[in-house]
Formats: sequence, structure tokens, C-alpha cells
Amino acid sequence: GGGGEGEGAREGGTKCAGPMAWGWLLNAVDPGRQPVAEPIHSDFAHATDIGAYLDPLVLVLLLVQATLLLHLVRTLKLLDARKLLAACHAAKIADTQPPCLTDDETADAAIEAPSTDEPLVLSRLTAAQRAAVHRVTAAFFKAGGELEHFVEPFVVRFLVAEGWDEARATKQLAQTAAWRVRSGAVELRRAITAGRSLATDAGFVKLLGSVSVALMHRETRAGEILNVVHVGSFEPSAWLHAGGTYELSRALLMLIEKAAHEADRRSAVRDVLTHHALLLDYSGLSHKHLHPKILFRLKEVMSLPETHYPRLLHAVVCVNVPPLFRQLWRLISGWVSPQLRNRVRFYSPAESAAALSEFAVPANLPAGLGGSLLTMPVDVLAATGLQELSRTARKKLMPGSTLGGYLRDETD
Repeated sequence: GGGGEGEGAREGGTKCAGPMAWGWLLNAVDPGRQPVAEPIHSDFAHATDIGAYLDPLVLVLLLVQATLLLHLVRTLKLLDARKLLAACHAAKIADTQPPCLTDDETADAAIEAPSTDEPLVLSRLTAAQRAAVHRVTAAFFKAGGELEHFVEPFVVRFLVAEGWDEARATKQLAQTAAWRVRSGAVELRRAITAGRSLATDAGFVKLLGSVSVALMHRETRAGEILNVVHVGSFEPSAWLHAGGTYELSRALLMLIEKAAHEADRRSAVRDVLTHHALLLDYSGLSHKHLHPKILFRLKEVMSLPETHYPRLLHAVVCVNVPPLFRQLWRLISGWVSPQLRNRVRFYSPAESAAALSEFAVPANLPAGLGGSLLTMPVDVLAATGLQELSRTARKKLMPGSTLGGYLRDETD
């Protein structure tokens, strides 16, 4: 339950020392590189009792290998970069391993792929980066992609996600172009561009009848678009009966598409690539939230952000995390990318107040989460169009008191 970065990645599965362990090692030394897929059996990855899978001798060997790998990682981090490059060339690493770069190539890579932790100012892209954006954009439209506004930030997200590797970004965008047509995302973006709000979508309103979600709830201290979800008040039975898998998936896609449109719009206005942040309040989490049907419906949607909306979600902060959350995380952590898992932070109830204060100013948080807002402000209501609903309709939304009462108080 302790806070910290990258805890989700450690929960994702046990790594065995073998050929793929070297891919993991390279990821640890150079987190910016494309991770190597690890063929770990799902049962083994989510085992709660490792002793059930390994006999004592194998376990000891694995512990020894893990210790050696950790020592090797620490040693490599202390090496001079030029010496490490020279060692790579001397060892004549096979083509199956990530290629070693020359000094000139390393310098170019540093220019083309700036740190993703730093704000990316769109007007300060280099000439080479702008040329890459132009070519990848042309490829996106050639592949059948459709986007009327804010094309540059949309495309830049794919390039940043792929470390400014133009070939990989082009391939991913081509796949996304086809998916957007197939899934209906293109039609939803047209509607959003024309001014349609989330509150006018029947599926989204049904969703709010069982889930407490405050979308685009002002900003975090880092300037990211804040989204708040009270997981503990989630009503599984109402959600499962609110509609079929297709209807609920479409409502969630509408939500994500609106979030993407708003992030790209702000990026264009501010000239800085803008991201979303997700605040999850787990107070009240119980076993009813672990129903297999719920997890089955969520699985497909959870893979969408990093696959077709890369670099849209930058931070996930989980507060008031109970021990039961460990079971939930073991079930769902494999459905998200390693990059996203590394951006998830967990805080126990004792740590949550300080974490919330560091995450966002009180004026941007509900009182139930340490903020100063007693009722949902007009600008937050307008972000999703909730002000368009009648008072009676709004009183039926968002179960629980943390966000539901926060919304309903505004109508009383």
C-alpha cells in the first residue's frame, strides 16, 4: 500500500532469468527504449504463491540470478556511456539485440527524442522533428485516417511514444486509422467537433448511473487535465444491467475520444503537449468489485489509451488503497502497457492526504478528497455538459457521497 513510482510494474509478473531477461535488463538501464515482450505464462505471472510453481532448488537459483542481474544493472549504470558503447561494439552483439549506436547516432537520438518528463513545446520542435511530423501525418491520411482539427498534437503523441522512430509511429498510426473507422471513433470525433457534449450521449448518462466520475475536473499541479473516479462507490450490478458490452464499450470510447479531443485542443492553444491525469479513490473497495464479468468488460477498454491514444494519460494516482487492491491489480495489470504501469502510484489511507496535497491544489479538488470545493463548480459541469441535464436527472447520477453527493449538493 506504500506510495512510489513503478510499483505497478513490479506487480506485473515475475521475470525469469533467460534470453528475455536481457531485454528486461536493457529496459532497466535505458527506460526510454521500446520494451521487449516477455513470454511469461499468465498463471505464473499472477501467482499469489510462487512456491506452488517452483521447487526450493529452482527458487534459490532464481533468487541468485535476480541478485546477479540487480548487481549488473547497478554496475552498468555507473559505467561511462562511451565506454559502454565501445564494449557493445567489441562484443559484436547479434542483430536480435538492440543495435549499438555510434557516438554520432547517439547524439542525434538525444536531439530527436527529448525526455518525456519535460514539457514538449510544439513550436520548438526541431526541423527534423517537424519533417517527421509532416511525413507521418501524410501517411496517416493516406491510410484512411480522418481528423479535422488539432492534427499536430495527435500525431506528435505517436512519435513521442515511439521515441521519434518514424517507421514505428507510421505503422501504429496506420493501424489506428483503420481502428478508428472500424470502432466508430471517427464518427464520435465528428460529433464532438460539432459541439456534442458527453451528457447528450445516452450511453454515457447510463454509465454515470453506476460509476462516479468527474471528468476534466480542472488541473493537477503539473498542468495535466484532472479526472477523478471514486472506485469504492461503483455499483457493479447497476453497471452490468445498464446495457450490453457493445453499448458500454461505446460509452467508454465516447469518454476517451472526448478526453483526447480536449487534450489536443489545449495542446494547440497552449503550445505544449498536454496530458490527462487520473485520480482513483479506492475507499470502499470490496469483493463485489472483482466480479469476472466486470473485469471482462474492462479488459478491451483498458488497452485503448496506450494503443490508439498514446501519451494521452500521463499519471495515475491511486489513493486510499486497501490491501484488497493487490488482488485487483494482479488481475488487471497485465492489460496495460509497461510504460503505463510505471506511471501508476499507490498510496495507503495514511499516505493519501499528503499525496493529494502534492497532486493538486485544494481549489481543484472536492472536499471529500482533501479539497476546498463543496459543490461541483459550473466549469466542471460544463466540461461534460452536465449542466444541460435537469436537476431531477442529475440527482440520479454518480452513486456514493464523495463525488455523487458533491454533484447532488449543487442541485439542492
